Amino acid sequence: GGNGIHSQRCWAPRMADYDEWLQMDLGRNETVGTVSTQGDPKRGWQVTQFIVKASYDGQDWRDVQCGRIWNIPWNGNTNQIYTIQFEKPVLARYLRFLPIAWANYPAMRVSVGVVKSTSETNKE
Repeated sequence: GGNGIHSQRCWAPRMADYDEWLQMDLGRNETVGTVSTQGDPKRGWQVTQFIVKASYDGQDWRDVQCGRIWNIPWNGNTNQIYTIQFEKPVLARYLRFLPIAWANYPAMRVSVGVVKSTSETNKE
């Protein structure tokens, strides 16, 4: 992804509203255990609360952990990495991160931690 942790690029929607989200395509179904986030590297923008949705096909979406709102502490440092851990790893090809609250403007860099590959013969 182009908006990952330590990237100089950062996802930010054109409008700061609740109809925007960051979508990630992992290329195939993967078992995701953690999500790490940062804010915008150049501006003091950061998503501070978000919901995660998951999908196998990019069409049918399901809430991760019953639509739990994940809280990211805001201390003014958009380069600080915060990692959340799912109670149960999530099997999905697509993940959506839906901002609920933010500092100054919704922006996030996201990387996921894959627990185990679905294809052991195709290690990356």
